[in-house]
Amino acid sequence: MATMHDVAKKAGVSIATVSAVINGGVNVSEKLTKRVQDAIRDVGYRPNIVARSLKTGGTKTLVCIVPGIINPIYAEIAQAIEVFANAKGYAVFLCNAQEECKLQRKYLHLARSMQVAGGIIIPAAEQDVNVEQLEMDLGAPLVVVDRAPLETTVDSVVVDNFQAAERAVSLLINLGHRRIGAVASYPLSTTSLQRIAGYEAAMDKAGLSTEGLVRQNCSNVDRAKSAVYDLMRSDNRPTALFATYEHAGMGVVQGLNSLGLSYPKDVSFITFDGNAWADALHPSITRIRQPTENMGREAVRLVLERIESKTELSVRRLVLETEFILKDSCAAYIAGKEADPS
Repeated sequence: MATMHDVAKKAGVSIATVSAVINGGVNVSEKLTKRVQDAIRDVGYRPNIVARSLKTGGTKTLVCIVPGIINPIYAEIAQAIEVFANAKGYAVFLCNAQEECKLQRKYLHLARSMQVAGGIIIPAAEQDVNVEQLEMDLGAPLVVVDRAPLETTVDSVVVDNFQAAERAVSLLINLGHRRIGAVASYPLSTTSLQRIAGYEAAMDKAGLSTEGLVRQNCSNVDRAKSAVYDLMRSDNRPTALFATYEHAGMGVVQGLNSLGLSYPKDVSFITFDGNAWADALHPSITRIRQPTENMGREAVRLVLERIESKTELSVRRLVLETEFILKDSCAAYIAGKEADPS
């Protein structure tokens, strides 16, 4: 098991400098901090945060930080976290980082000052996420939900985003669609990257091009709606659309309505999520449902096990299955039936 000495040797600094970085010291330069963080990742060092929190007398409180409470999926996960944590005797305070890394770090430091026992976070997608540093900022065990890098020394709970996206797009391909547009969220979000990778894999297997068919950074409903305008008015207009997250799906519906197009008559359509609204529309929408309650439950279980364990635990990464819900928004492609947007 790697030690602070290994980190110091790799980074070419003193153990005191390593300790200062781990404990959120402000007197270490940004360049040196990055060097130490890179060394921590390279040698696989995991600070004994549990022991530190025991020394400082941590409370039976957890912090839950989400990137945007208006996203129904994050709200569902946060509610599950609160329910299952309360059942185990832990209180939860919820923080909304609004997709801002600066605000996210502020909340982590606030939680640290409150001596929380641990935390659960869906990281902001404003920049590349360093979840090891997030745990060090908190100074207590941390579990990452949803937006977790593939390689990390921090416990995480995710779904198989690649497989779910590949399955959805393959369905559209099997219905005869060859120009399938993708409306995606933040380009730095690991979740969005994995879903786009699944989309591209399905297209590639079928020998289909994705050139001009992907719209990134559709981070809210209005941006997704604008992306639909752009796609449906392009020379390479898709006959099917795949939305990689909740608000993208809402934007697709609004965009098609504004253009006078309907699904599945004019365009077939599949979205991730949409639990609260997809069945209320007519026709109802084919979608990929994430197990939000189970994600919250498992996140609480992992963080409490790490808090309460008397021995060092190995890193856990739980990959949960999604549910594919086939509804009425997809139809077979018929050549020459494309409708022009108004």
